[in-house]
Amino acid sequence: MGQAFFLSLFVAHFMEKTGLSALQLNVLYTLASLSSAVLLVFVGPLMDRLDLRKFSWGAGIGGGLACLMMAHLSNGWMYYLGIFGLRFFGQGFLPLIGMTAMGKYFEADRGKALSFTMFGMSVAEMLVPALVLAILGMGQWANLWYGLGFFEALFFPLLCWLLVGKDDKFLNFKQNGSSKNGPAFIQTLVRRPVFWIYSLVFVLSPMLNAGFLLNSKQFLDYKNWSMEFFAFAFVFFGIGRIAGALVGGPLVDRLTARKLAVWVLLPSLTLFPLILIPEQWVLLVFLFSLGANLSFANVVGTSFWAEVFGPENVGTCRSLTSTMMVLVTAVAPTIFAVGYQYGIAFFLAGFGLFLPVISILAGIFGSRGNSSTVNLMTKD
Repeated sequence: MGQAFFLSLFVAHFMEKTGLSALQLNVLYTLASLSSAVLLVFVGPLMDRLDLRKFSWGAGIGGGLACLMMAHLSNGWMYYLGIFGLRFFGQGFLPLIGMTAMGKYFEADRGKALSFTMFGMSVAEMLVPALVLAILGMGQWANLWYGLGFFEALFFPLLCWLLVGKDDKFLNFKQNGSSKNGPAFIQTLVRRPVFWIYSLVFVLSPMLNAGFLLNSKQFLDYKNWSMEFFAFAFVFFGIGRIAGALVGGPLVDRLTARKLAVWVLLPSLTLFPLILIPEQWVLLVFLFSLGANLSFANVVGTSFWAEVFGPENVGTCRSLTSTMMVLVTAVAPTIFAVGYQYGIAFFLAGFGLFLPVISILAGIFGSRGNSSTVNLMTKD
């Protein structure tokens, strides 16, 4: 819920109900996404100081209300507020809560816990669009939003309460692990080059994903490949998402995220065979690696912040990088569209070289800052 591809399935209905053009909807969508990203910067760090159960209940109720608003669209303001709610509570907040909880409460098997979370998200991304299309085929688009709204506002908080409502480890963690967190930590964090370098490592894969997929028609025309083949190849993207989730967690538990982080951008090298090889099978390899890389980067990223800055600060670190991800994915389609004007192969080759350079810089900064970075919050 809140995913761009999921929302794109309803564009025709949104235009009909609001009377807005596709361009106007896109502008409001971008503004709502940026607004939700800004709010996430301020709300995300609170997860390191407050009970995560309350955030889960609040996200469920807030997301449910946003769904109900989408079912009652009548103007641009309602569309903006509905998209804001979906992007903040759905796309931003719920995954942030889930990944933060796994990073905080699992020590020995943190990677496997994160893999399980990513696996569920990846399966949902593959199955939900097909289910939505089937329901839309019956002409029940508003009822779909009603169903989602009531499920998230009522059933989801109830499910959270039944599963973890009486588990005191959430409260104990809050009391014992967050005394040094707060604005002072954020100020220290943003002054450290290692934070910005590794944040780039973890957000550049989503940037490549957004930029390439939303400009896929230009690339397919350049390669003389059909959109039908691209739709078939996209299945490999979903398979890659699942594979990256299943493989990433055990590797993190065995090798640590600190050692794996510098290799997160390695799959970007598949851009070069994608450019140079004329056969269509290379697109299958690229989309598989792109999907696997997105899941792998998510698992490694959350574990990395827990290992480097402590599990009590995962919420703060992830909220900042999540905001960066929203910003770079918002501008990525425009950057790719402009870059393609100077030559598609030239731009993709340059982007493919840029990502390994960031990995090398991350390795350099990481090796220089190992001891001081790990103990960042243990110094008064």
